[in-house]
Amino acid sequence: MALQALAVFLGAASGHRFLLEFLDTGGLQMTLQMMSDENVAEVDRVRALQLLASIANSGFTYKQMMCTDFAGEEAVLGFMCEAKCESSHELIRSVLIGLGRGNTKVGEMQSKLIRCLRSDKALVQRTASQVLRQLLSPAAVEGVTPLPPDPALVTAINAIFGGNNVYVMYEAQELAMTALVEVGTRPLMIESMVKMLQPPNFAYERPVETPEDESLFSGASVAAKSYFSAADAVPPEAALQQAAACRLTWSFIKNKEERRLAVRPHVCEQMVESGIVISRPLLTPASLSLSPDFGLRISSLFHPLPIGHV
Repeated sequence: MALQALAVFLGAASGHRFLLEFLDTGGLQMTLQMMSDENVAEVDRVRALQLLASIANSGFTYKQMMCTDFAGEEAVLGFMCEAKCESSHELIRSVLIGLGRGNTKVGEMQSKLIRCLRSDKALVQRTASQVLRQLLSPAAVEGVTPLPPDPALVTAINAIFGGNNVYVMYEAQELAMTALVEVGTRPLMIESMVKMLQPPNFAYERPVETPEDESLFSGASVAAKSYFSAADAVPPEAALQQAAACRLTWSFIKNKEERRLAVRPHVCEQMVESGIVISRPLLTPASLSLSPDFGLRISSLFHPLPIGHV
């Protein structure tokens, strides 16, 4: 209750003087310590985070002070890795995006978020992906420069593509499309997609059951995993990555967002020049949307192939 009352006072239009007194008496350090303490109940840690959000929203100076002097972003990231509730992660996402935009420590925050993408917790992966995508995209706020992407982002996306959680895969796909748009990560992302699209060598059999909706999204059904190794009933990472790369390529080709549309010809041309041959349905939209010469080049790739390969 005390934390909720403090958040109301600090968020009020006339709360600036009260905020200064709160900071002078060590209130920020106390709040960060409470949010970082694993022995504190999650609901109370969320209230501490709401208080931090009120301080960060009071102005750029307070946000910068929170991150530079007290490592506030590290405390929020630590809570993100431990929080179990969806509602907690929604608030964490909002606070991290607010702390990151326009912050001089945003580069360090990106590196920590990329490490969080390798977590074994789906909620952590989803939240980190969503925050990164927002920080890499142009902000609606005037004067805020988007974060230049770290090349390590591509490797982290590849690792996620080896999983089978539908929600996490969607966020990773959106993040991968952002990496394709950005000049700093585009060559690495294209190279990665080409490698993942290469057909893997393993023994597999098709699933015999039709998955229920719930099992499809939880990944519990064998059929939800598309293909699985006959030896150990575990979906090979290469097969999952290949499927994810196919979905990514198709989605990117069909996407109408302005920035993605602008780089689509270059991405498609680089993929064809790499020597990778993708199925006809996957590349037909690319051949129709680009120049006739490029469309002929795509079609010519399939003439030497038997029907079963296309």
